Amino acid sequence: MLIQELLDNDILQSSRARAVGLPPAILRAWERQGLLVPVSRGAWTTPPPKETQYEALRREHRLRTIALIQQMSPRVAASHISAVVLHGLPLWSTPLDRVHLVRVDDNQSRARLGLTVHQAGPETISQQSGVPCVSVADALVGLGQVMARRAPLDFLIAGDEALRDGLTTLDEIDGAIEARSGGRGLAAVRSHRPLLDARHESVAETRFAHTARLLGLVVTPQVVIPAEGKRYRVDFMLKDEPIIIEVDGLAKYGVSPDDVHKNLLLEKVREDALRRAGYIVVRILWSDLASPKIVRKKVAAARAQYRPSVWLR
Repeated sequence: MLIQELLDNDILQSSRARAVGLPPAILRAWERQGLLVPVSRGAWTTPPPKETQYEALRREHRLRTIALIQQMSPRVAASHISAVVLHGLPLWSTPLDRVHLVRVDDNQSRARLGLTVHQAGPETISQQSGVPCVSVADALVGLGQVMARRAPLDFLIAGDEALRDGLTTLDEIDGAIEARSGGRGLAAVRSHRPLLDARHESVAETRFAHTARLLGLVVTPQVVIPAEGKRYRVDFMLKDEPIIIEVDGLAKYGVSPDDVHKNLLLEKVREDALRRAGYIVVRILWSDLASPKIVRKKVAAARAQYRPSVWLR
């Protein structure tokens, strides 16, 4: 029997092994040989493919969540941060060392190392790839509540992508907020909700929009500009000034060297056309987003370049 045939949502439970007659000694041998990797007590998965540290943390969190739900089924569903991970939404600084579940039908809550089980609430429970999970809107509100102090920006990062991909709507998010009578972190969710914007097309763009607000910059995302017979869509434009802001995320130019080279050439052609049309282009790098001072300095330099050119005309 192949190991893959024993997996349920990438998880092998000890109960499943017993049911097919596999003794514990075989499981221990497979683990020693690297054929199985433990994810929780009495639960294993197969070794992962090559991946980044971020991908590894997400995968491990997803597997721990599924394993715990399987062990506690049908009493719980994935919620909060764990539901955001299961729905495939991005996170930036949220720690993934704790699984969050919600009771389906009772008001008991519990917490232990690496696990919080929340009492049943107004959440809508559905299936995500066969795993009980709260809705995207409920997951976002739960994320915003538990990360209100530690990682408030992640509510916007995950929310922007969920809206952009059509996984939820602003009305559904509003409904999930109103369904909660109160609780820690809900005020922060309410204050951040008006900032959600499906026009932000990446984690980097959501982070930049947040930085722009902190700096008092008024920007409009996804502006279409005609130049030299073509129409170019830019990431952001400053209000009332011909200053374009392009945000270079981690994967903007592709992965392979050929893709990177091709996309960089196309980007240069595009940027040259915009400059000839009278626009100033500011490039904000992923690393710049860690320092609002760098962003402010780059925008200030562009404004200084623009204003003398206007005066000379």
